[in-house]
Order: sequence, then structure tokens, then C-alpha cells
Amino acid sequence: TALASGRKTANGVIGMDPAGQVPFESIAEAARDRGFKVGIVTSVPLDHATPAAFYAHRPSRKDLHEISLQAAGSGFGYFAGGPFTRPTGPKKDAPDSVEAARSGGYRVVLDKEGFAQLGRGAGKTMVFTRVASGPGGSGLSLAELTAKGAEILEGPAGFFMVVEGGKIDWACHANDAAGAVSETLAFDGAVGSALAFARRHPEETLVVVTGDHETGGMVFDPPGAAEAAKAGRVLSRQGSAAAFEERFSAYRKTLGGKPGRLEDVLPLARAFFGLRRPKDPPGDEGLTLSGEEQEALRAAFGASLETEGAPGGKGAAYLRYGGCDPLTITLTRIRDGKAGIRWGTCSHTDRPVPVYARGRGQELFAGPCDNTDIPGKIRRAMGF
Repeated sequence: TALASGRKTANGVIGMDPAGQVPFESIAEAARDRGFKVGIVTSVPLDHATPAAFYAHRPSRKDLHEISLQAAGSGFGYFAGGPFTRPTGPKKDAPDSVEAARSGGYRVVLDKEGFAQLGRGAGKTMVFTRVASGPGGSGLSLAELTAKGAEILEGPAGFFMVVEGGKIDWACHANDAAGAVSETLAFDGAVGSALAFARRHPEETLVVVTGDHETGGMVFDPPGAAEAAKAGRVLSRQGSAAAFEERFSAYRKTLGGKPGRLEDVLPLARAFFGLRRPKDPPGDEGLTLSGEEQEALRAAFGASLETEGAPGGKGAAYLRYGGCDPLTITLTRIRDGKAGIRWGTCSHTDRPVPVYARGRGQELFAGPCDNTDIPGKIRRAMGF
């Protein structure tokens, strides 16, 4: 909300005052009302908090159905990202927000074929897709969604577009360095698409890149030059932490409440993360589990079975595992640690985030600023 409207609010409130009573005008709405076309692009569901702050006004970010209906009624020219989380409400008995978008004149696109047919003059469009996190992934990339948005929105009136790499935050909440790197590279591709457009229109385009906060407190602190040289091992795993968690969840269901054995899961951990016990067949010796690490995994394994899912809550388990599956996050931390990567928390931190700007009005962004200053600077560059 601070980045969207220039005004701070209570945690969890979307586009309103702290009491959830008075709506704040976002820069996207201001641009729309002045004749600019507007686009919202994200790698997460379109009704999540960050994209929602630019078009919705709700007392709680959890009001997902109401938020999706406000997207349908926003009049913005282009939406692209993950599908709405609750298009028919929490009880699946409310008006369908996707159908509301269609009734409001939106062309709804659900596949790559329909996406490929989009172009300039497409009219109001909503693209729902699984946003790919890396080369060869299923779905459309954030870079593709960004380039298509510029193509659809470009015109004499000009446009304003927000592009969010939302899964960077998810990976950092899970203390997953490989996921954070992959998602950051995907976001970098989107920035590349924006800069390619800016090079074609250098006198009338401003590209601003920043974040709403830092997550996880990740630091790179290798114990020596040899370990620093091996840091790339975090990217060489065979599958994502989320994919491992799905497999582990399937294993947990086969137990039917009966006790399990960590030893049954360690081969899966090796397949995904390369982590091995000293007695295992030869492999990367730098990924061998110490006795202390094996005990940490045993404790996390027990915590996973006890909760049958993420611990949540505010107790010791939450402080230790951050609401993630205990075994999965412990595996990622161990693997990251062997590459010299450490995490301070599963939550947001107070670290400053960088702000980059290129193009018309870039000089406005020199020096430190508050998050509430960002939309005002963009407004000045846009002339209102």
C-alpha cells in the first residue's frame, strides 16, 4: 500500500487507512483516471497483496474473493499472473469473479495458444497462467508476460505497468537459496523486457526497480575460498524444495498416522538436494551430513509427522521453522549452509532495499528515500 499509494497503513490492510474505512487512491488508479492504460503483472496469484494494493481496497488481504471482484471492476487494460485464489469465495458459492471479468469486457486467456494470439489492440485482457520460474518450466515466463503487456498497452496515451516477481519472497520465507536465485533471475528477465521497450522509446519511458521489503536476512559467508568456489552447488539440485515437500507429503500420507523413519526419507533428500550420509555411496563430499546435521533432520522429521503439515502458530515451532514444513526447510538450510549461505529469519527484515531507475525522470530517484516517496516520484515523472 505504501508503494502503491504513498501512504502507510496497518499490516494486512489493502489500499485503505489503518482502520480499513477510507480508501487510498493508488498511482495505478490515478494513471487510469488520467487516460493512461494500466497493467498488473505478477508471478503469484493476481489477488495476492502486492498486486492487489494497486487496484483493490479491502480491510484485509485475506478478502481474496472481494479483491478479485475489484480487479474485474478496475477497468485496467491488462492483468497477467496466477489464477485467482478464491474466484467463487471461500465456500465456493459466491459470484464467479472470472465471469465478472468477462461480463465487464475482459478477454480471459487460459493457455499459451490464446496468449500467442494477443497483440496491440487486444482490448482489456486477463491472462491466468502458471508463471514459469526458469528455463524449460511449464507456463509463461515473467519476461513474456511483461513484453506482451507493453505490446497490448502501448499507444499514444501512454501506460503504467506494475511487474512483481512475487515468488522471490516465497523462496526467502522458505529459506531456499536456490529458489531465491531462480526467481530473481526470472525477475531479471522481466526487467530485461522492460529495458528493451525503453530502448525503443528512450525519451518517454521510465523503468523503476525496487522491492517492498527484504525477506529472510540471507547472507553469503563462505568459510573459505574453496567453499566460496563451490557455492554454485545450491543451484545443482535435482528438484525444488516445493517438489520435495510434495513427495514427502505423499510419504507421510502412506503412514496413516503410524510412526515413520527418517532413514526412509533420506534417499529422497539425497535425490533432491544431494545430501548424503557418510556411509552412503560416493558423491559430493562437501554435501556429507555431519552428526549434528543428522540430529537436526531427525528432530525436524519428528516435528513434521507430529503436525501433519506446517506448524504455523506463534510458538517455538514457528520460530524454528517459520510455518514451513520442518523437514523441508531444515534440508534447504543445511544445503545452503554447505555453500556458505546463512539465513537470519523466516520472516521479513528491516534491511533497506535498493531502488534503481533508468529513463525519463531517473534523476528523481537519486539518494535514499522512504517507500512512500516512490509513487510520488513516478507521478512527477509522468506529469501529474
